[in-house]
Amino acid sequence: MSKLRLNSVTTTQLSSLLTLSTLEKSSALGDSSIYHVLHEGKEKVNISLPDGKAVVIELEVEEQIMRRKVDIKK
Repeated sequence: MSKLRLNSVTTTQLSSLLTLSTLEKSSALGDSSIYHVLHEGKEKVNISLPDGKAVVIELEVEEQIMRRKVDIKK
């Protein structure tokens, strides 16, 4: 199962992130705004909170270990 990475950012940082991203979908919920974006080839969900803060949510991708297949001869 994939893990989620949550980053707390300021609205200024969120604004910069949104200008560098491709917006897929957005909606407002009360005083908060939710943005589904593509940034650097990754899907992210950005949530702008009413207190001037924001949260960026993305999947935490584990690095795959490159392994060679070695035939064992008996």
